[in-house]
Amino acid sequence: MLAKVIYELTGVSKYDFINDNGERVSGCKINYNLATDSENVKGVKPITVSVDMKYFDQFAGCKFPVRANITLDVSDLSRRPSITNIEVIR
Repeated sequence: MLAKVIYELTGVSKYDFINDNGERVSGCKINYNLATDSENVKGVKPITVSVDMKYFDQFAGCKFPVRANITLDVSDLSRRPSITNIEVIR
């Protein structure tokens, strides 16, 4: 099952390196703040998630913070939702 949400992203960064096993690791880290009011967390919690490098270029020219439509795969409730698409709102 897919869910669409809008987050205000506070920043993005890319990475590209060779790990200890000689494998190339690349991707993009997306940062946003999540307002939370639960038994264990109060206030705004900074969140960082890693996504495919293909999303990095769409942030060129953006002035942060920027709003984005995020599509999440929430089909497996035993795991953290995975991001399947990002669309910057301009």
